[in-house]
Amino acid sequence: MSSVETTEAATAAETRFGAGSLLILHLFVVWQVWMALGGWFALMHAFLPPLLPAQATGLIVRTPGFAMLCLTLSAMVLALAFMPLRHAMRSRGRWTRILSATAAIFWTPLLCGEAIRSALIEPTLASVTADCRGSILLIESIRSQLGGERPRSPHAWIVHGRSVRLWSYRTLRFEADPYWSGAATAIERCTSAGARKTSP
Repeated sequence: MSSVETTEAATAAETRFGAGSLLILHLFVVWQVWMALGGWFALMHAFLPPLLPAQATGLIVRTPGFAMLCLTLSAMVLALAFMPLRHAMRSRGRWTRILSATAAIFWTPLLCGEAIRSALIEPTLASVTADCRGSILLIESIRSQLGGERPRSPHAWIVHGRSVRLWSYRTLRFEADPYWSGAATAIERCTSAGARKTSP
Protein backbone atom coordinates (compact mmCIF):
# COMPACT_ATOMS: atom_id res chain seq x y z
CA MET A 1 0.00 0.00 0.00
CA SER A 2 1.44 3.36 -0.98
CA SER A 3 1.86 6.23 1.42
CA VAL A 4 -0.99 8.07 -0.28
CA GLU A 5 -3.34 5.11 0.21
CA THR A 6 -2.22 4.78 3.80
CA THR A 7 -2.95 8.45 4.45
CA GLU A 8 -6.35 8.21 2.79
CA ALA A 9 -7.23 5.12 4.85
CA ALA A 10 -6.18 6.86 8.06
CA THR A 11 -8.20 9.94 7.14
CA ALA A 12 -11.27 7.83 6.41
CA ALA A 13 -10.90 6.02 9.73
CA GLU A 14 -10.60 9.32 11.59
CA THR A 15 -13.68 10.65 9.79
CA ARG A 16 -15.71 7.58 10.74
CA PHE A 17 -14.51 7.82 14.34
CA GLY A 18 -15.38 11.53 14.49
CA ALA A 19 -18.84 10.98 13.04
CA GLY A 20 -19.47 8.11 15.42
CA SER A 21 -18.32 10.18 18.37
CA LEU A 22 -20.65 13.03 17.44
CA LEU A 23 -23.55 10.59 17.09
CA ILE A 24 -22.87 9.10 20.52
CA LEU A 25 -22.67 12.57 22.08
CA HIS A 26 -25.87 13.64 20.32
CA LEU A 27 -27.75 10.57 21.56
CA PHE A 28 -26.47 11.20 25.08
CA VAL A 29 -27.82 14.75 24.98
CA VAL A 30 -31.15 13.42 23.63
CA TRP A 31 -31.27 11.11 26.65
CA GLN A 32 -30.71 14.06 29.01
CA VAL A 33 -33.49 16.00 27.28
CA TRP A 34 -35.80 12.99 27.61
CA MET A 35 -35.15 12.72 31.36
CA ALA A 36 -35.65 16.45 31.90
CA LEU A 37 -38.44 17.40 29.50
CA GLY A 38 -40.01 14.18 28.26
CA GLY A 39 -40.20 12.10 25.11
CA TRP A 40 -41.68 14.72 22.78
CA PHE A 41 -38.88 17.22 23.37
CA ALA A 42 -36.25 14.46 23.13
CA LEU A 43 -37.67 13.40 19.77
CA MET A 44 -37.70 16.98 18.59
CA HIS A 45 -34.08 17.48 19.63
CA ALA A 46 -33.06 14.19 18.00
CA PHE A 47 -34.23 15.28 14.54
CA LEU A 48 -34.05 19.08 14.86
CA PRO A 49 -31.09 19.78 17.17
CA PRO A 50 -31.01 23.59 16.69
CA LEU A 51 -34.69 24.06 17.59
CA LEU A 52 -34.55 23.37 21.32
CA PRO A 53 -31.49 25.59 21.97
CA ALA A 54 -33.24 28.36 20.02
CA GLN A 55 -36.35 27.99 22.19
CA ALA A 56 -34.23 27.96 25.34
CA THR A 57 -32.51 31.14 24.18
CA GLY A 58 -35.94 32.70 23.75
CA LEU A 59 -36.80 31.88 27.36
CA ILE A 60 -33.53 33.43 28.53
CA VAL A 61 -34.21 36.62 26.57
CA ARG A 62 -37.72 36.90 28.06
CA THR A 63 -36.49 36.39 31.64
CA PRO A 64 -33.11 38.16 31.76
CA GLY A 65 -32.98 38.70 35.54
CA PHE A 66 -33.79 35.12 36.46
CA ALA A 67 -31.53 33.80 33.70
CA MET A 68 -28.63 35.90 34.98
CA LEU A 69 -29.10 34.53 38.50
CA CYS A 70 -29.19 30.96 37.16
CA LEU A 71 -26.16 31.33 34.92
CA THR A 72 -24.12 33.08 37.62
CA LEU A 73 -24.89 30.43 40.24
CA SER A 74 -24.29 27.65 37.71
CA ALA A 75 -20.89 29.08 36.78
CA MET A 76 -19.93 29.26 40.46
CA VAL A 77 -21.07 25.69 41.13
CA LEU A 78 -19.25 24.30 38.09
CA ALA A 79 -16.08 26.22 38.97
CA LEU A 80 -16.12 24.99 42.57
CA ALA A 81 -16.81 21.42 41.47
CA PHE A 82 -14.09 21.48 38.81
CA MET A 83 -11.27 22.21 41.21
CA PRO A 84 -11.51 19.07 43.41
CA LEU A 85 -12.69 16.80 40.59
CA ARG A 86 -10.17 17.63 37.89
CA HIS A 87 -7.44 15.42 39.36
CA ALA A 88 -9.83 12.51 39.95
CA MET A 89 -11.18 12.74 36.39
CA ARG A 90 -7.72 12.55 34.84
CA SER A 91 -7.59 8.84 35.61
CA ARG A 92 -10.92 8.26 33.84
CA GLY A 93 -11.35 7.51 30.17
CA ARG A 94 -11.90 10.24 27.63
CA TRP A 95 -15.57 9.35 27.10
CA THR A 96 -16.23 9.35 30.83
CA ARG A 97 -14.86 12.89 31.05
CA ILE A 98 -16.79 14.09 28.00
CA LEU A 99 -20.14 12.62 29.03
CA SER A 100 -19.74 13.72 32.65
CA ALA A 101 -18.99 17.27 31.57
CA THR A 102 -21.95 17.26 29.17
CA ALA A 103 -24.34 16.06 31.88
CA ALA A 104 -22.98 18.63 34.34
CA ILE A 105 -23.41 21.50 31.86
CA PHE A 106 -26.95 20.33 31.06
CA TRP A 107 -28.24 19.71 34.59
CA THR A 108 -26.46 22.35 36.67
CA PRO A 109 -28.48 25.34 35.33
CA LEU A 110 -31.74 23.43 35.84
CA LEU A 111 -30.91 22.47 39.42
CA CYS A 112 -29.58 25.93 40.25
CA GLY A 113 -32.68 27.47 38.69
CA GLU A 114 -34.90 25.28 40.87
CA ALA A 115 -32.98 26.35 43.98
CA ILE A 116 -33.40 30.03 43.01
CA ARG A 117 -37.09 29.49 42.23
CA SER A 118 -37.66 28.00 45.65
CA ALA A 119 -35.73 30.77 47.40
CA LEU A 120 -37.70 33.49 45.61
CA ILE A 121 -41.22 32.04 45.62
CA GLU A 122 -41.68 29.79 48.65
CA PRO A 123 -41.00 32.40 51.39
CA THR A 124 -43.60 34.70 49.82
CA LEU A 125 -46.17 31.92 49.60
CA ALA A 126 -45.57 31.02 53.23
CA SER A 127 -45.98 34.59 54.47
CA VAL A 128 -49.03 35.87 52.58
CA THR A 129 -52.68 35.62 53.58
CA ALA A 130 -54.46 33.73 50.83
CA ASP A 131 -57.40 31.44 50.16
CA CYS A 132 -55.26 29.35 47.82
CA ARG A 133 -51.58 29.42 47.02
CA GLY A 134 -49.15 27.11 45.36
CA SER A 135 -46.42 26.70 42.79
CA ILE A 136 -44.97 24.28 40.27
CA LEU A 137 -41.37 23.22 39.73
CA LEU A 138 -39.17 25.16 37.33
CA ILE A 139 -38.91 22.18 34.99
CA GLU A 140 -42.72 22.07 34.74
CA SER A 141 -42.76 25.76 33.83
CA ILE A 142 -40.14 25.16 31.15
CA ARG A 143 -42.15 22.28 29.69
CA SER A 144 -45.25 24.46 29.62
CA GLN A 145 -43.48 27.36 27.93
CA LEU A 146 -41.55 25.31 25.37
CA GLY A 147 -44.62 23.22 24.59
CA GLY A 148 -46.74 26.27 23.88
CA GLU A 149 -49.36 25.11 26.37
CA ARG A 150 -52.68 26.99 26.15
CA PRO A 151 -54.03 28.07 28.54
CA ARG A 152 -50.61 28.48 30.05
CA SER A 153 -49.92 27.02 33.47
CA PRO A 154 -49.03 29.58 36.17
CA HIS A 155 -45.59 29.25 37.74
CA ALA A 156 -47.02 30.16 41.16
CA TRP A 157 -50.32 31.64 42.26
CA ILE A 158 -51.93 33.48 45.16
CA VAL A 159 -55.73 33.68 45.30
CA HIS A 160 -57.36 35.91 47.90
CA GLY A 161 -61.06 36.59 47.54
CA ARG A 162 -61.62 37.63 43.93
CA SER A 163 -57.99 38.62 43.42
CA VAL A 164 -55.46 36.45 41.62
CA ARG A 165 -51.75 37.18 41.57
CA LEU A 166 -49.30 35.13 39.50
CA TRP A 167 -45.53 34.79 39.65
CA SER A 168 -43.56 36.38 36.83
CA TYR A 169 -40.04 35.17 36.06
CA ARG A 170 -39.60 38.36 34.03
CA THR A 171 -40.14 40.76 36.95
CA LEU A 172 -39.34 38.25 39.74
CA ARG A 173 -42.47 39.06 41.72
CA PHE A 174 -46.15 38.25 42.00
CA GLU A 175 -48.33 40.39 39.77
CA ALA A 176 -52.02 40.73 39.07
CA ASP A 177 -52.84 39.06 35.77
CA PRO A 178 -56.47 39.64 34.79
CA TYR A 179 -55.88 38.15 31.33
CA TRP A 180 -54.94 34.69 32.55
CA SER A 181 -57.76 32.38 31.45
CA GLY A 182 -57.44 30.17 34.54
CA ALA A 183 -58.09 32.97 37.06
CA ALA A 184 -61.86 32.37 37.21
CA THR A 185 -61.34 28.63 37.72
CA ALA A 186 -58.82 29.24 40.50
CA ILE A 187 -61.22 31.60 42.29
CA GLU A 188 -64.10 29.14 41.92
CA ARG A 189 -62.09 26.27 43.36
CA CYS A 190 -60.92 28.33 46.30
CA THR A 191 -64.46 29.52 47.02
CA SER A 192 -66.03 26.08 46.78
CA ALA A 193 -63.33 23.98 48.44
CA GLY A 194 -62.02 26.51 50.95
CA ALA A 195 -58.61 24.89 50.53
CA ARG A 196 -55.37 26.52 51.48
CA LYS A 197 -53.68 25.06 48.43
CA THR A 198 -54.98 23.93 45.09
CA SER A 199 -53.73 23.67 41.54
CA PRO A 200 -55.69 25.83 39.09
